Amino acid sequence: MVVKLNKGNALKKSNTTESIEYVQNESNITVINAIGYEYNEDLHIYQSLIDDFNQFSKETNLNITIYLNLFTRHNATLENKSGFLYTQETYLKKKSNLYDIYFYDSVYTPQLGSYFIDLSQYLSKEHINIYNEKIIFEVCYLNNKLVGLPVTLDFSVLFSNTSILNKYNKKIPTTWDELLNTTKYIKEQEKILNNNNDLIIYNGLFPENEVGTCSLYEFIYSYRNSENSTFPVVRSQETVNALEMIKTLKDEVSSDQTFLNVDELIYENLFSNNENALFLKYWKTIPEVLNEIEDLKKIYYFSISTDKSLLGLIIFIIIIIILIVMISSTSLLFIKRFYPFISFLPRDFWFLIILGSIILMFRALTEYGKVSLILCHSKPLLLSIGITFNLVPILYKLIEYLNKPMNGNGGNGGNGTLNMFNFKNNDDDENINNNSFTILDNNNNKQIKSLK
Repeated sequence: MVVKLNKGNALKKSNTTESIEYVQNESNITVINAIGYEYNEDLHIYQSLIDDFNQFSKETNLNITIYLNLFTRHNATLENKSGFLYTQETYLKKKSNLYDIYFYDSVYTPQLGSYFIDLSQYLSKEHINIYNEKIIFEVCYLNNKLVGLPVTLDFSVLFSNTSILNKYNKKIPTTWDELLNTTKYIKEQEKILNNNNDLIIYNGLFPENEVGTCSLYEFIYSYRNSENSTFPVVRSQETVNALEMIKTLKDEVSSDQTFLNVDELIYENLFSNNENALFLKYWKTIPEVLNEIEDLKKIYYFSISTDKSLLGLIIFIIIIIILIVMISSTSLLFIKRFYPFISFLPRDFWFLIILGSIILMFRALTEYGKVSLILCHSKPLLLSIGITFNLVPILYKLIEYLNKPMNGNGGNGGNGTLNMFNFKNNDDDENINNNSFTILDNNNNKQIKSLK
């Protein structure tokens, strides 16, 4: 859990009577409002920290009081931390001064960190060095900015039922292989001696939230080569061994329901195309799983480089050819024999349509190169401009047509219809200036309309 400090001053009613009296008795008190979330309000540490600070502030005359606004399952409709994340991000996007301190899970630092101030500009190095250097560097820094400070650390533990272990003269396992052998033996003995098939041998703890993700990372991390080794890369043999052991534990000593004892497992949506969890059915091979994990971590883009694929270069060549054809098509607007086919719109409008089509093709080129803020913003901009240039001429012609009254005095019995017509160039072949044409009714050989 990380805390972030902001500026602001919104006074709210406190949860504790002591702090209420303290705020009321001192008119020059600076009130700092904090916001946090805890599913179980009886297990959080925030209020204890704040009460200690408020007491210290009172004793040393700091004239500062912190009020905690704690979101829980009882006072808010938020189902989990993800819902609270949305609430916090909404306040931050609106640049609200309602809250000054934000307690949040460190896994959301990439999403929230950009809204926070750089604490290294306000705190001394001596104060920052109080915290564990490795922890604060991994969870509190974003783009070389200190966006928070660690408040609590969560540790996952493996609970061992010593009474059952002692019953079968087994020790607490220290490796996954020992755990597998121990649990297999106890499971078989319980079934033979006590006809007990309901014993929970091992629960994987892989719910569909950050807890499941943490369990997976912890399992893979436990398979590193040595204690001082870094986290194994996704395609390493260590990762393969870890995934195979997870499957073995599930198949041999656990069950579908027990292996994922709470919620739906995280792999259902991430790795299995909405089938049952990957490590339940395990329809895919280890290389396929690693590919999908890597796909989730990477941001792909097109490139004209042929190092990994020819697809990017092929599509790029096709786009360039289409652009050349589009640009060359403007020459058709100046060829006399095509005038009857383009007289529907003024020449300027045809240029506008071609320009819109070219812009839409340039929109496809924004998929090339690494993702950047400029490229992301240019995509909808080019799309909007291109479609607008394409549709405006047609819309103009439609409006012009709807606003022009119909002429009922036509040929062929006076019903205003033309059975056949042709175009006649009003200019000679050598001097084409005004590009005017006359529509002739072939039935009555009468001039119907002159076009320019």
